[in-house]
Amino acid sequence: MDYLQLLLCAVFVRVRAPEQWARISDLSTEAVADQGDPTKLLDALGTIVDTVLREHGVLPGMRPAFARLRPDAAEDVAQVLRTCHGLDHGSFQAILDRFAEWGQRDSSEFFTPPGIVRLATEILLHEVTGAVHCHDPYLRFGEFLSGAASAAEGVKTSGYGRDPEQLRLAAMNIAVHGANAVDLLPGDFLASGDLSARPVRADFVMTNPPFNQKTSGKWHAPEVGWPFEAPPKKNGNFAWLQHVFASLNDGGRAAVVMPNQAGVSEDKDELAIRAAMVEDGVVECVIALPPGLFATTPVPVSLWFLTRRKKLRDSVLLIDARAAGEKKAGQRRLREQDRRAIVECYWEWFSGAAEFCPMDLGQGGIAVAASVADIRCLAYSLSPGDYRPIPGEIVGGNTVPLSTLCEIQSGPSNEIIKKLEFVDDGVPVIVPAQLEYRGIADRHKRRLPSGAAARLEKFQLRDRDILCVRTGTLGPCAIADHSNEGMLFGTGLLRLRIRDLTQLDPQYLVAFLSLPSTVAWIENKAAGTTIPSISSANLGKLLVPLPSLGEQRRLGAEVATADAGIAALRKQIQIAEEERTNLASALFARPPSSFEDANGSATGSGQRA
Repeated sequence: MDYLQLLLCAVFVRVRAPEQWARISDLSTEAVADQGDPTKLLDALGTIVDTVLREHGVLPGMRPAFARLRPDAAEDVAQVLRTCHGLDHGSFQAILDRFAEWGQRDSSEFFTPPGIVRLATEILLHEVTGAVHCHDPYLRFGEFLSGAASAAEGVKTSGYGRDPEQLRLAAMNIAVHGANAVDLLPGDFLASGDLSARPVRADFVMTNPPFNQKTSGKWHAPEVGWPFEAPPKKNGNFAWLQHVFASLNDGGRAAVVMPNQAGVSEDKDELAIRAAMVEDGVVECVIALPPGLFATTPVPVSLWFLTRRKKLRDSVLLIDARAAGEKKAGQRRLREQDRRAIVECYWEWFSGAAEFCPMDLGQGGIAVAASVADIRCLAYSLSPGDYRPIPGEIVGGNTVPLSTLCEIQSGPSNEIIKKLEFVDDGVPVIVPAQLEYRGIADRHKRRLPSGAAARLEKFQLRDRDILCVRTGTLGPCAIADHSNEGMLFGTGLLRLRIRDLTQLDPQYLVAFLSLPSTVAWIENKAAGTTIPSISSANLGKLLVPLPSLGEQRRLGAEVATADAGIAALRKQIQIAEEERTNLASALFARPPSSFEDANGSATGSGQRA
């Protein structure tokens, strides 16, 4: 860390204090020529650097840090300084980025990737003219505020840092990018009552707070109290979001990095806060970003944009960019075209010049303006993947969440299955491999005694129940018939039981679930996990188009007829395969003499008849 600070301080002084940099160069040259004591050279450097830091409002303290270094000779120090001679403010950020790649940190210390910083600043500061106040309540190494200083002239900055060393590097990072003023304080914003009691009002807030922070007591509320509701002690995500909102001036806007879970959490307190933020028009936009953007963790995140303006529109822009970017040297990075597509999409929606239609962003990305009514319908989910349109939906038909139409039951857990003893003759347990051509294949390899099966009654099948694969190769589904009644379904499956058969036809639902576009939606919902898996809660968010029951039955019957034709052809192929196998086995089972009798006298290898 001390060596890193020497590098960064050298770049800082060179960029912000050229006269002092010339003095450092002279001292270095003299020390090398005189073969002087390297510790004295470092002490002189520390004194100069601390002076420059004070002049720029940065916390000093580099003299003792440099004293901890142990170079063998003055030439070692001079070589570091010569390396920094041609570097500029961009190099400062590059050194920090490389340090981020080397480090192994928890979520409270992750560096914010440059792609996320640029995306946030280009959206928030796109049309900024004149002096503005930008604030970051969890500075890390000043990535967001340095990005703001680069994106707009005359930026005034403020923020809080966890410890003096981190705060010093953050301040240098901001100042080296040209910020007019640096007003940074040490402390943890949520944990410190003193900081929480100091009101901040900024035009823009940009931050990457630690994820899923916990407290043994209670979170310190903003001076005006919680804008929506007290957040749960077990998770600080919505404490941060509310603090950010409370820190905005009227008309202010914010960008906050959040774990994806924040957008779909079913915790009653978090859900209530999220609902209130949506209903009040506080959430403008949520962008689901690709996994792997952080150097030291693959955790996928979302970027939330908040506003403290009068509610202008009855929708939230939801952008699914999880497949964006490209992987280089083991880390995923947003490309220029990815960023440009997202920014242009945001400003088209923000301008409100015309009705916003779903926009294809390329590479699987899509943007949707979800109405508050639609978000309310999906339990205030702010996961962009929940609102991806399914191509080929019936025009003019209303859509209803699958969870409203069906009871969705997941199969028994692995813990339950491990305790069971299977038998050769008993109640069949259906596994994913048996779901073929929208039917259940009669190949039962797992069976349970009737007593054990009775204890698993909630996993039994009825006529017209529907099974879907939930883990692994997603997409296969099948409809049960009378022959499957009383059978059980296994761990890797979900059972859909239609609540009202006068509203939804089972064959129609199977036809809809097997559409390539629906399968793609399901696969998309399972993205980001090592083994693709969709929960019953996520599948329940699938919006099912509902034409009239008569139209459903017509469509379902036609597709079911096609499935029956496929099954018949498959049976014919199976019979032909069996006949071919039997024929080959019979032929090769005959003694060699029978071949000779059938074909005349044998001709040996290399012999003439």
